[in-house]
Amino acid sequence: MSKNNPKVSQRTAYCPSCDGMVSVYAKARLGQKLTCKSCRTELEIVELNPLTLDWAFDYEDTADNPYSDYDDNYDYYSDPQGW
Repeated sequence: MSKNNPKVSQRTAYCPSCDGMVSVYAKARLGQKLTCKSCRTELEIVELNPLTLDWAFDYEDTADNPYSDYDDNYDYYSDPQGW
């Protein structure tokens, strides 16, 4: 039970970076992002049973983004030679 609200229960999982215990509210959602208080790593809930955390990735800011070469302003459907 939570110290602040005894009616709200918590579950725990391990941080993949520092192996520290991370408390998660029982009503946690798949894909929910949170931060490890020990090492300040941003984490994401990847499995609910058993509760599993992994590093949270923001594909907008990484080179792993499969769409990083895509240009929103380029017309990919026009024929460059005017055929």
